[in-house]
Amino acid sequence: MEGIDNLDLFDMGKRISIDIGTEMQIEIEGVEFRLKSVFIGMDPGGEYLILKFPYISGSGSVGIQDKLYTGNQVVVRYLQAGAIFGFQAKLLGVTSAPKKLIFISYPRIIEEHNVRSEKRISCFLPARTKVDDKENRGAVLDMSRHGCRYVVKHSKVCKTKDLFKVDGQIEVAFQLPGMEGEQSLTGTIRNVRKDGDELSVGIEFGDIDPEVKTKISDFFSAAEYV
Repeated sequence: MEGIDNLDLFDMGKRISIDIGTEMQIEIEGVEFRLKSVFIGMDPGGEYLILKFPYISGSGSVGIQDKLYTGNQVVVRYLQAGAIFGFQAKLLGVTSAPKKLIFISYPRIIEEHNVRSEKRISCFLPARTKVDDKENRGAVLDMSRHGCRYVVKHSKVCKTKDLFKVDGQIEVAFQLPGMEGEQSLTGTIRNVRKDGDELSVGIEFGDIDPEVKTKISDFFSAAEYV
């Protein structure tokens, strides 16, 4: 796959993990430019993936329709959890009603390129956040030394529409395993994603108290040996 360098190949012996609504780039054999699409869903049995039909301007649509035939090769790339993933597949079909969708074969091999500059660890830490004096409770599901991903049930914040805004300020508090007391940090919201009944909020920590920074480092050091 041209355009993605230094990727490690791995066999997908389990169901592929892609969040519904993930933006994708697709390349269709015979089409000179990349198209933007969105992941819609998949067959539970692992036979196909469903993508939203990409928007194509009037001039750009010339010559594309005849490339949308069954069996034509496609390359798909997407960003998720700080890594770029890519795979090859075959076009299975295109629907026009009730929505225009593209069906492609289920990938057998996925290529992954980690673009994060720092290590992140998976965790589950009950947490609370405060934005504009409005507090709610959820959980931190992954963390680096400089940020974390906070998840809260959408139903808990639906009455405060647009509570989490990109570039907005936020306070997050949680207790690290094996350590006494709650750690409270301030940060900036870097991304917000709705997934079903959950809101996933990416937080970049601001200035961290030296004592708290030491506790986070100790938590990371201990987690590396788990």
